[in-house]
Amino acid sequence: VFVPNAFTPDGDGINELFAPVTVGRFRLYASLIFDRWGENIFSSDEPGEPWDGTVNGTQVQDGVYVWQLSYKAVTDEGVRQARQTGSVTLLR
Repeated sequence: VFVPNAFTPDGDGINELFAPVTVGRFRLYASLIFDRWGENIFSSDEPGEPWDGTVNGTQVQDGVYVWQLSYKAVTDEGVRQARQTGSVTLLR
């Protein structure tokens, strides 16, 4: 799992979406994004499903958003379970 730290949903067709880059088979997967007040503004249980920088169709402000990723994956080494947190910067 690789998680980018910035994206630019500005309509130029480059780096428009934020999504963890995943490889492998997942038994469990949960991706969450929170705003600066801790409100959950995006969630997905599908590996690789992207966030487009909107909430209910409205563009969010430029800024730093916190993400949380929890998963259980089948790898060549066996089953791996992890919970990761970090931040992503949204720039338009």
